[in-house]
Amino acid sequence: MEPSAGNDIKSFAPAVSRIEWICEGDWPIVQCEGPICTELHGATMRNLLSDDDWQNLDELIAQWPNDIRDYRAMTLRRRRSNKSPWIVAYIRPGHNNTWEAMVSSLDSHLTEDGSLFRSKERLELVLEGTRLGMWDWNPQTNEVHFDQRWAEMLGYDITEIEMKLDSWQSRVHPDDLAACFEDIQAHMDGRRDFYENIHRMKHRDGHWVYILDRGRIVEWDEDGKPVRFTGTHTDISREKNAQMAAAEASRAKSIFLASMSHELRTPIHGMLGMAELLDRGVSKAEQSQYLAYIQDAGKSLLRLISDILDVSRFETNSIDIRPSDFALRKHLEDTVELHRKQFNEKGITLELEIEEDTSQYIRADPIRLRQIISNLINNALKFTARGEVRVQARTLSVDESQYDLMISVMDTGEGIHAEHLDQIFDLFVQAPESRSELHEGVGLGLSICKSLVEKMGGSIEASSEVGSGSRFSFKIPVTEVSSVTEPVRNPVSDFSGANLKILVVEDSDLNQVLVRRFLQYLGLDCEIVDSGPDALDRVRSDNLNLVFMDLGIPGMGGLETTRQIRKLDIRQPHIIALTADAFIETREECLEAGMNQFLSKPFNLHQLSDALGVAVEGLFSA
Repeated sequence: MEPSAGNDIKSFAPAVSRIEWICEGDWPIVQCEGPICTELHGATMRNLLSDDDWQNLDELIAQWPNDIRDYRAMTLRRRRSNKSPWIVAYIRPGHNNTWEAMVSSLDSHLTEDGSLFRSKERLELVLEGTRLGMWDWNPQTNEVHFDQRWAEMLGYDITEIEMKLDSWQSRVHPDDLAACFEDIQAHMDGRRDFYENIHRMKHRDGHWVYILDRGRIVEWDEDGKPVRFTGTHTDISREKNAQMAAAEASRAKSIFLASMSHELRTPIHGMLGMAELLDRGVSKAEQSQYLAYIQDAGKSLLRLISDILDVSRFETNSIDIRPSDFALRKHLEDTVELHRKQFNEKGITLELEIEEDTSQYIRADPIRLRQIISNLINNALKFTARGEVRVQARTLSVDESQYDLMISVMDTGEGIHAEHLDQIFDLFVQAPESRSELHEGVGLGLSICKSLVEKMGGSIEASSEVGSGSRFSFKIPVTEVSSVTEPVRNPVSDFSGANLKILVVEDSDLNQVLVRRFLQYLGLDCEIVDSGPDALDRVRSDNLNLVFMDLGIPGMGGLETTRQIRKLDIRQPHIIALTADAFIETREECLEAGMNQFLSKPFNLHQLSDALGVAVEGLFSA
């Protein structure tokens, strides 16, 4: 076994020798002290040990961790000896490629058939394999005997541990100590057959180690008082941390589901309620107001779904960053203006400050940049009851055309406690628990901000003072450009003169009505079928120009229906995919199946008009 008492390893054997050797060639012994030295003059470790054990020692040294300098015990057999060939060596690395071992012969401790030694060897192997730390306590004198493994669990060498109860007691977490003594006393009183307790002990580096402590009384004095209470320590930190992580994950899941239910039900309730009021008849002014409420609720649901999809994309590393050239100042002004109405309704000031020397035109992803800033503005609005939210922007030159775009969003809200700042960007975390019932949200926005910023090659940080407000700042690398061509949004077109024969393949009654009415507003009419086989029949019999294909139709699905259409010997129609699945992989699958365009639900009249414009251009230019 490894050392377990005293301040010197030599106290563990009746006659200990020290050997030092160099791990080169046959490992020449360069220094020797003690009784065994008379047998080793001019020898090597290879000559000293049997072939098998020299190989075993070689493997032990080859696998030795670089950061471990504590002794390790090993039983070895000498190649030749007039006495018992068995020795126990306590080995550790020395200096300058040397190794040393404290060696003792156990012949004086062996029975004639060696059974005692083999029992000790088995115990040594068991203790080494299970990594149990041993302790042996006399409750009457408070003398305690610890072993090397016990010390190693706490980051010490056994020579640094005093053999007294306080060496254990002073390291137990104060909140756990009383329960330890209660469990000990329960065993000593005979109320329990053994002692068992899980508690925390302070490691040398300051962190807490979870210890499974087990033991029992094995010896009493003539008065029946316990004089030997022995047991083991097991480091269960990994298992305990995994258990706590699982519990935290379960708690976060419950909070997320509860928040998600609220975030879904609230706008749905509003939409259904407004629809019922409209059905009962209202004034024209009320009708406009209620329709605006329904649109706002739908947009809220869409934002939530988009956030969830973004989280999924980050987990699969499929988020898409698409840089383009744009005017930075106008982009920032437009982004802030999108939130002006909400701030006015709440009576909070929203300000934008752009430094004078900020780059005028840059190349970056304008959509993702707007998403980050909007999430930060929404977060600030959520936790600010009065005062203002200020957005600051500037660019900092890195080299000739490369800049760092630096954005800060500051609020005068309630602030965040310092201990929560490290977790504020974690998924499903929105604020300290004390605020979770006061504010809406499922804790996705800040996590998405962090992921997007890092995806764009930047960094984000938060600072806060409780009662004064918070500041969220991020920077991303951008390229300065000399000018940009501002995109011009085409007005909704009238396609009545295009003479298009259109088929809509859609199984949802609601979406059938919506697409038909949108097309009629654009001057077009359509036929509608609700399955893949019906779509194939219509394409075979009619000379169609355009097909709107929903991916989730029954029968054979939109993708397979498109593949079958592309195999037909007909004038091929232009096919536009309709789907609520906005993943990049789905878009690629649609194009691979033979579709020409991809229109993600929900789409508006402008988006449908733009898609039709592309289709008409392709059809009549072919």
